[in-house]
Amino acid sequence: MFHIHGTRDETVPFKWGSKLYTISKSKFDPWWVEGAGHLDIIANHEDEYLQRMRDFFAFCEQKPQA
Repeated sequence: MFHIHGTRDETVPFKWGSKLYTISKSKFDPWWVEGAGHLDIIANHEDEYLQRMRDFFAFCEQKPQA
C-alpha cells in the first residue's frame, strides 16, 4: 500500500493519513507532501508523483524473498 498525503489537507486531516499508514504496516514508505492540500498534489508535483508511482509499481512487482 502506498500512502500519499498532503500535510495541509483540510478535508482529511494529515494526522488521519499518518495513523492509517501506521495501522496498515505498509512496507512501502509514505510520501508526506509538505504544504499540499487535498487535491493539489498531482497538479503541483506531477513529475515527482509520476516517479513515485513508478517506484511503487516496481516495488509491487518484486518477488518476495524466501
